[in-house]
Amino acid sequence: MTAPRIAAVILAAGQSRRMGDQNKLLLPYRGQPLIAHCVAQARDLSDIIIVTGHQAEKVRQAVSCKRARFVHNAGYEDGMSGSLKAGLAAVAPDYDAMLVMLGDMPDISREILSSIIAAYAPDQGRDIIIPVHQGRRGNPVLWGRVFFAAFEDITGDQGAKSLLTTYRPHVHEVESHSPAIFRDVDSPAAYRALALPSD
Repeated sequence: MTAPRIAAVILAAGQSRRMGDQNKLLLPYRGQPLIAHCVAQARDLSDIIIVTGHQAEKVRQAVSCKRARFVHNAGYEDGMSGSLKAGLAAVAPDYDAMLVMLGDMPDISREILSSIIAAYAPDQGRDIIIPVHQGRRGNPVLWGRVFFAAFEDITGDQGAKSLLTTYRPHVHEVESHSPAIFRDVDSPAAYRALALPSD
């Protein structure tokens, strides 16, 4: 059986309003910008698509991965939905799914990603894969191509949450032993907390 082709779509367009004048994606963490860690997590996937917006050129410069492709969401101020659509539009037509990752989650391990990808089985009704920890859902989320068209209906900054409800029968949860699936850097306090143990 041929392995599914899955593209990573990394959302890196936000304005980081709660971080003041700082772009959270460019903040240093373990010797690299946050966004660089997120891109490194996806290195096992055959295509890496990074959606930029706010300070797009600085974000590009912070990424050293030569395989990464960049697409720009000119309407990034309107919320995450536009970035999702821009990333989805860049996924090649011969790909089976996309793994939507957030650029401000530097502690997602390759093991977490591998477990999500391994659970993808559209022939068994597992078309949408989401990690959970202690009963709570997190990120990243894998979406099978059959649902790509549904992203045209999302708006604003809610992302794809409404689609998870609409297509609940197709959602398969994968247990994660790490709370890293919740740990995004959306405030100065969250950034400081990165120095704390993750488990």
